[in-house]
Amino acid sequence: MEVFRIAALVAGIALVLWTLLSAVRAVILPRGDVVALSRFVFVVLRWVFLRIARPAHSYEARDRAMALYSPIGLLLLAASWTTLVIIGFTGIFWGLGVDPLRLAFTQSGSSLLTLGFVEPSDLPTTIAALIEAAI
Repeated sequence: MEVFRIAALVAGIALVLWTLLSAVRAVILPRGDVVALSRFVFVVLRWVFLRIARPAHSYEARDRAMALYSPIGLLLLAASWTTLVIIGFTGIFWGLGVDPLRLAFTQSGSSLLTLGFVEPSDLPTTIAALIEAAI
């Protein structure tokens, strides 16, 4: 069981770092850069929007349907960053000994969304909760 906790801790850290790097490259980087997570979100969303807009009978109707593509894509991108950080920190908390997994998930969500209804039990989980809240 100890090996699984260490693997969850390492995988959680890797997922959080990858997600944060994706967010920085998508939002802050001053030049265009291909970001795998952003590309995935927008490609899947485009597939959905094309299924909706394709049956439109006129250009105006298709344009009205596609007008929401970018705003919804940006909201989904932020939601995917949030979801992946919560999943990553769930692995981190579980790897640090927060058990069961459901409590690790609850602590992660409480920390990231700064709700504060789950109090960390020791110093390592307190540090992880503070880092997640700072994100």
